[in-house]
Amino acid sequence: MTNEELTKQLLREFSKLRTEVRENGVLMEQVHDQNQAVLEAVGDIQKELADVPKRAEFAELQADVRVIKAAIADVSEQVNDHERRLIRLEPA
Repeated sequence: MTNEELTKQLLREFSKLRTEVRENGVLMEQVHDQNQAVLEAVGDIQKELADVPKRAEFAELQADVRVIKAAIADVSEQVNDHERRLIRLEPA
């Protein structure tokens, strides 16, 4: 093989490599863009999750609901007692 033939072959191989490098660069850019989109989505999800009540907050709400139920039951009992008294006081 002559020097000229070797040079031509090397140039062809170099051209192929440049094309592959360029294609790989484009692919890497696409992957980078997709990763950025995923990171943005994860960030948005984290922001949304920050607004979701935590387990401790639910426990606190459950305790509040128990207190409210007890108060309603007490008031209901008092109302029933008043109704019984009024019925006794009303002329028959």
